[in-house]
Amino acid sequence: MNINHQAERLANAYADAILRLSYTYLKNTYDAQDVCQTVFVKLLTEPREFDSAGHERAYVLRMAANACKDLLKSPWRKRTCGLETVLEVPAPEAGDGS
Repeated sequence: MNINHQAERLANAYADAILRLSYTYLKNTYDAQDVCQTVFVKLLTEPREFDSAGHERAYVLRMAANACKDLLKSPWRKRTCGLETVLEVPAPEAGDGS
């Protein structure tokens, strides 16, 4: 099976499920799309054979869940905050020379 056909098959079968699972974990559409892309790249660069379609689905969804957990515990994610949080902080008072 060529890679284009494999990519199309995987996207048709799992894209929606991966996006839904990722959004449930991350609460952010863009991060969920990034996880989905990461999972598909791994699936295409490291192909595997599965005994059944159910085993393949479980593997793909576990990859997505693990990618979400990795993103949630990354140092970058811990240092950033949402825009809502920033809007609640009052602006500093203007001082001399500012």
